[in-house]
Amino acid sequence: MFRTILFFGMLVFYSIYGFGLWFVVWIVHFFNQEKADYMIFHSIQHAARFGLFIAGMKVEVRGKENIPPKGSASVFVINHRSIFDIVCMYPQVRNRTGFVAKDSLKNVPIFNIWIRKLHGLFLNREDIREGVKTIQQATENVKNGISMCIFPEGTRNKDLSSKTSMLPFHAGSLKIAERSDAPVIPVAIYNTGEVFEGNNKRMKPSTIIITFGEPIEVSGLSRAEKRFLSKRVEETMQEMMNSYEA
Repeated sequence: MFRTILFFGMLVFYSIYGFGLWFVVWIVHFFNQEKADYMIFHSIQHAARFGLFIAGMKVEVRGKENIPPKGSASVFVINHRSIFDIVCMYPQVRNRTGFVAKDSLKNVPIFNIWIRKLHGLFLNREDIREGVKTIQQATENVKNGISMCIFPEGTRNKDLSSKTSMLPFHAGSLKIAERSDAPVIPVAIYNTGEVFEGNNKRMKPSTIIITFGEPIEVSGLSRAEKRFLSKRVEETMQEMMNSYEA
């Protein structure tokens, strides 16, 4: 329980600290928007690392050679088990990176501002027109050099009976990659569900494994191949997940 209280206390601290940072960033963006973006980006990375330390989480990273360098925009495709998936993943990336979040999060005070500051977007799956706008904006982000993270399962997998299972990918979940021709980086995260959600909402020190798969180049794919891109990525990620317990 102590770790849980300490972790959420840290979130409050960083939220308050963020107001001062936003003012500095607001000034900097008039002179250099990219520099302002990276100030926010590195601040969130620092907060995530500190959060992992407080939660007692050890993160083992595999496939570091597949993480794109700074300035190289990609589409990260991640399985979804926990609120800690992004916390574990974010400190590992090198380029400015936003993520597509569920629409309900835009109503969470302060947190919604941080998501927007990181070029994150909110996806409304109930409103097709708004959903198309979100995909279009995410595509523009990637074309402008900002990587995007997506959770193609659409929601968190709550199956506690298996640590390696995934929910079926939503149709059209890879549209951002298809339209931007950016490489897809499959990311398989293992054991995050045991940290909080699978432990009665209390922090439990755990070892997390995160694997960055080989980039899948989209630019050279035919139209027919792009139609099967989502299935190809889903099968690749399931193989990556299965390897954890092979």
